[in-house]
Amino acid sequence: MNVCPQISLVPLKEAPLITTADLKELAFSIWKDPTRAQSALDSFIRTLTIGECDHSQYYLIKRANQLVGIIGHFEFSHTDQIIGLTWSGVIATHQKKGIYKEALNLLSTVIKTQYPYALYLEELVPLGTSHDAVIPPFLKLGFKLYGQHVDTNPLFNGATILRRTLC
Repeated sequence: MNVCPQISLVPLKEAPLITTADLKELAFSIWKDPTRAQSALDSFIRTLTIGECDHSQYYLIKRANQLVGIIGHFEFSHTDQIIGLTWSGVIATHQKKGIYKEALNLLSTVIKTQYPYALYLEELVPLGTSHDAVIPPFLKLGFKLYGQHVDTNPLFNGATILRRTLC
């Protein structure tokens, strides 16, 4: 049984001394696919430099004051009942320790405080070589298969939609 020691979420825009180099190292430590890592990094940097990007909010995941991952959410323009999960993950050396699950639970609490009418947290799993490997861990975290996403953005067109009830 994996036991997660106390973790905390620190809003990216309030993180002291975080640099774009730190974010680059984090993104490329989480995502092995350079295209996905760069897309995540671009979103982190926009959030860091302008405070908010596309209604996204990111949180650094810290364990014993050490940066171990990132997680966040964004608002959909068409509904207030579904909140999207942003680029998120834990660096490889800290995976399989319950950290992501605890971070997801903390994020759910943040979301319910900010968006009391929200019912679901939604994750889009893009098609690609890691698609089938990414879905089972989300199912273990309480997400359920919901359908296929249609989008003009080629990264997410045809992506699998996963939803988790916000408690």
